[in-house]
Amino acid sequence: MDGTTPVLTTAINMRWIQCAHARSAGSGGVAAGDITISNGGTTYSVIKTGNTRCSSSARMVPAGKRLFVTDLAFGVTSGTNAAAKFYIGANSQNGDLLTYPLFIPHVELILQETSIQLEFEIPMAYPALSVVKVKATTDKAATVAASWRGWYEAA
Repeated sequence: MDGTTPVLTTAINMRWIQCAHARSAGSGGVAAGDITISNGGTTYSVIKTGNTRCSSSARMVPAGKRLFVTDLAFGVTSGTNAAAKFYIGANSQNGDLLTYPLFIPHVELILQETSIQLEFEIPMAYPALSVVKVKATTDKAATVAASWRGWYEAA
């Protein structure tokens, strides 16, 4: 696949695509074009040109599980004094699942040419089927990074 020819799947039981990964690649070793996973005009995942996996920050908590987030890490660097606004949010609030695609920010902060790690004494909890994501916007071209750490438990 090179992102130019549609390829249909035979899967009929998909609810959510966490992230697309290439199992093999051609002579260049990476995607030769954007590979988009979509249906009816809705894009679910993209492997960008030059990569072997998507870069989505959204993850769905599996059915029958709860996600507990204990740590967040955010960073921004640009060489031009860029500022970045980060948030982690979900389509759930206080254990209640909300109508997708409504996302509620749960932690929001602004950084400028720095990084930070936040640790929570009481983990943030997300119920099954919550979509949890990190979003970043910048005021100038910049490199941003974000991650979280935690665990799943049976619901």
